[in-house]
Amino acid sequence: MPEPLPPALLIGGGGLLFGAGTLAELGRGARERGLRRVLLIGVRAVADVGLLERAEQALGAAGVVHATLLAADGEPTDAAIGELVAAARGGDFEGIVALGGGSVIDTAKVVGLLLGAGGSTLDYVNAPFGRGAAPPRPPLPLIAVPTTAGSGSEVSAVAVLDLVADDVKTAISHPLLRPALAIADPATTVTLPPAPTAAAGLDVLAHALESLTALPYARRTLAPGAPRPAYSGANPYSDALCEQALPLLARGLPRAVRDGGSLDARTDVMLAATLAGLGAAVAGAHAGHACAYGVASRRLTTAGAAGRPVAHGFAAALMLAPLLRRTHASDPARHERAARLLDVDGPAAEAPDHPREPSSELLPARVAALIAAVGAPSGLRELGFDERDVVPMAELALRQERLMAGAPMPLGREQLAAMLAEAL
Repeated sequence: MPEPLPPALLIGGGGLLFGAGTLAELGRGARERGLRRVLLIGVRAVADVGLLERAEQALGAAGVVHATLLAADGEPTDAAIGELVAAARGGDFEGIVALGGGSVIDTAKVVGLLLGAGGSTLDYVNAPFGRGAAPPRPPLPLIAVPTTAGSGSEVSAVAVLDLVADDVKTAISHPLLRPALAIADPATTVTLPPAPTAAAGLDVLAHALESLTALPYARRTLAPGAPRPAYSGANPYSDALCEQALPLLARGLPRAVRDGGSLDARTDVMLAATLAGLGAAVAGAHAGHACAYGVASRRLTTAGAAGRPVAHGFAAALMLAPLLRRTHASDPARHERAARLLDVDGPAAEAPDHPREPSSELLPARVAALIAAVGAPSGLRELGFDERDVVPMAELALRQERLMAGAPMPLGREQLAAMLAEAL
């Protein structure tokens, strides 16, 4: 019988260009990867601020032929992705360019997967919602240009989507989904309004803290013959990246929300998003994100596609304090170090009649402070949820097996329900 594979990291990735003005290198990046005819997928919001035109000019200047399709607003659904695939068939494309936030990049990943590998979306969606099959052929190469600083999709091997028939938010995860090139240009984010800036930035916070507190990679086991998962657990590589992201985010995000035109602040937040995205792409998020998916899925179930969407970054951030109170015992020193990294102004002087907070509350307090500093909702109740939603959301979260596998301790329905109740 084959022996189980030893603990190891699955670290992969394409190229990365970072810096203000790098959008202009899009065409050269495509040509360097042998792409002469590409499908450019954008969204109306990036067209309205002129970014889509700039991308088309950069492609044209390098002699790259392109066709442009606009993705639907909001998070990708399997139905909307199917419409884009149908529109793109016969285009003889050699690659795809995604210009937009994480939803656009995730859409482009699945479009490229279906055009390159064939099959249906459910063939590749993670179990238990889909078959979780490996692509029989590679997807079309993808160049990802994020116009928000948050999701990290430009450097990850995951595409998140909503399954319309099942009213559930889930994902496709496979190393072949990682983009061939990411172009992270902070200047593309300066027109992003305050609320989506805050939501995207808080998703970065969730990526960094969940990666730092995930089950360590050396404790994860892999059955004989099983492929290595895209997420390996907390490890020295991801720790270094995520720890560097925290002070950048704590310093830059409040300023980017207050003064969207500050390129310095936007650069700090984009760099934090890139670092945390690279770290999370290896370590993986865990139970907090699973609960955020449960929140989003509950909204689909109760309100349908026409319901008010839940900003993923807000939901993920609101799950952090309840989660971190529970993960603290797994590694108190790690949690306290993360709290210090988020406290960019240094510890406030303590009055004699105000004793030091319990160590398990240090990191939740810093998370709450950052949420407040960017004007984000302070609880799920502000997003339209109440006690009746808690258990259904916990049950939906528990089904996110890919994410729950990374939690540093077992968390069942009762524990997840308690976390969601605290997040109200």
